[in-house]
Amino acid sequence: MYANNSANFTLSLIFFIKRYMKLQNIILTFVLICCSLSLAYSQNAELDLLLGMDIERLLETKITTAAKFEQSVSEAVATVRVVTARDIKERGYQSLEDVLRDLPGFQFRNIQGFNSYIFQRGIPNQNNLMLVMIDGVLVNELNSGGFYAGSQYLLGNIEQVEIIYGPASALYGTNAVSGIVNLITKKAEDHPGLDISVGLGSYNTALAEARYAAYDKERQTGFSVAGRYFSTDKRPLGGAAGDNNWSNNIDNFERDFAVDLNASHKNLFLGFNLMNKKASRATNYKTTNSEFSDQGTLWNMLFSNAQIRWELKKENFSFLPKVYYRNSTLLPNSIAYADSITKTSYYRPGSLIGADFMTLLKIRENALITSGLVLERENLAEDFGMFSFPINGESEKAPKPPMKSYNLLGLYAQADVKLLKVFTVNAGLRFDNSSYYGDIFTPRLAFSYQINNFKTSILYNEAFRAPRPWDFTNGIGNPKLKPEEMQSVEWVTTFKIKESTLINLSLYQNNYKNLITIQNLLNDQWLWTNLGKVKTEGFEFEFNYIKSKINAWINYTFNFSVDDNDSRIPEISKQTANGGFNHLLFKNLNYGFRFNYAGARPNASLSLMPGSDEMRYPEIEPFFVLGFNISYTFYEQFQLKLIVDNMLNTRYYHTSNRPPDRYIQQGRTIFLQLNFHLTNTSR
Repeated sequence: MYANNSANFTLSLIFFIKRYMKLQNIILTFVLICCSLSLAYSQNAELDLLLGMDIERLLETKITTAAKFEQSVSEAVATVRVVTARDIKERGYQSLEDVLRDLPGFQFRNIQGFNSYIFQRGIPNQNNLMLVMIDGVLVNELNSGGFYAGSQYLLGNIEQVEIIYGPASALYGTNAVSGIVNLITKKAEDHPGLDISVGLGSYNTALAEARYAAYDKERQTGFSVAGRYFSTDKRPLGGAAGDNNWSNNIDNFERDFAVDLNASHKNLFLGFNLMNKKASRATNYKTTNSEFSDQGTLWNMLFSNAQIRWELKKENFSFLPKVYYRNSTLLPNSIAYADSITKTSYYRPGSLIGADFMTLLKIRENALITSGLVLERENLAEDFGMFSFPINGESEKAPKPPMKSYNLLGLYAQADVKLLKVFTVNAGLRFDNSSYYGDIFTPRLAFSYQINNFKTSILYNEAFRAPRPWDFTNGIGNPKLKPEEMQSVEWVTTFKIKESTLINLSLYQNNYKNLITIQNLLNDQWLWTNLGKVKTEGFEFEFNYIKSKINAWINYTFNFSVDDNDSRIPEISKQTANGGFNHLLFKNLNYGFRFNYAGARPNASLSLMPGSDEMRYPEIEPFFVLGFNISYTFYEQFQLKLIVDNMLNTRYYHTSNRPPDRYIQQGRTIFLQLNFHLTNTSR
């Protein structure tokens, strides 16, 4: 009977949300449900972990991204931040932007459409200066080098997200300019059992996610399978709601599907993930007073990755080879744009097969040498395959475009040497030979001093972003393009105060040159060319407090980015801040608040100033956004969660590098989620 009552309460609450969407009533109803479900409760393993969490455990969290081998956060000679599965679950993150928005150093351009853009440490881009990986395999699009933000990532199967700040080309090669985000999936031996999540929320948002894992300890064999479906109609943007940039009939949606498969036997690991992001491209163009239509578009992007890893570990030597396959394809039924007469379908396939033969050599107790050989062959479209057909006719798939293959050979080596137990010297170098961008050497040098609860490091890193093949050929073409390059110097210091408080301070200066931008010529001709420089100077402060039932954080970033004429770079706020806390009020009731602030920032589109003939970058106003979450765990296996974003219904905007000149962001959003967990004890 109790189970039936619980189900009735849940269904009633979902109906209430969909019909009324009144924040104060929803919160009151949620609290009443929590009280009505307060029967005998015994604490589960997840809450045991929560109560035992402290700063020391956070610093000893094992990561692999910073140096390509497993080490603790405290050992890494780099600026590293970790978002745990607990953080994802507590705060109700549903997208990659959600995971990163509470961290220092990140800013966003969200066009409320088929993609959004993430800027790390002050350089606007098309998501092509940062690497995004799943278990160490890139998910950046092969043809553009950029990644897709959004809700297609299977966050319920993520153990932790490792974020590396600053250039990392000395280990990872091209595009590792601003930093790296590596999503580490859960292991079957650590998380056996069944997990199911369902959710409903504002803008017809719906979530269904499931994971099952099993592990045999005697045979050291296990597997896991996980899937996710996420759907949303996004914020209504028709007419005045979208500042009259689109018609009242605009269709704007996102439909995401993802699958993760993992298997392991002793020292052999197999992994596969697939992500399909289907989204409207309606907001990509301003449709009022233009030839474009905001109906009938579809951006259908498919990513699939597979890898096989093997580990041979001896006392002082390890051999860690990995073979991987990557595919990122814009499927041929994608409709890139529509006008009053025609629709145009796009097709852009891309695939890659590669191998990374990595070795670790330990020399006595104070030196470790990492080295590796990378071999890759990629098959890429030289341009989009395109086909135009009548807007009222039957949809036609785009043809396959001309393809071309490219080869890469990469050699890297990095040494970590400890001196007098308190000093660490880290030096690395990578050589890349590519059949389309030539030879590049990328160095790294770092010094670290650590004693007791204090650590300080000086880092020098270089990085590059190689032009992609169509950069050389788009427009009238420019075969003389050079790779974009970054030189970075950073000083980072960490203080641990007792067992509950951690303070991080970072000072950095980045010099970016050979910036690839569009140059317009006469007669509507254009080409990509290396023009200009960007210099960024920044400061990041972060305060974390973790003790027993409370997890609190606050961070502040100052970033000043200018070009070679000392003019401020558009789309970058000088100041941002984030903060929040979560509190385990009772053994089964957890709640929290968080905020995000961004200062004013110049837009990317020049506008004529009122009352003058002067063209300037108009500023986007600063904003402050408040969020709230509360969750209740009952019967050990069930958790009911309420997530409210933009709690104050703030009207705020993001910048734009295209018409329209700015994009209004989501208003108050309410999401109700039910999680179920059933432990399957490993044999």
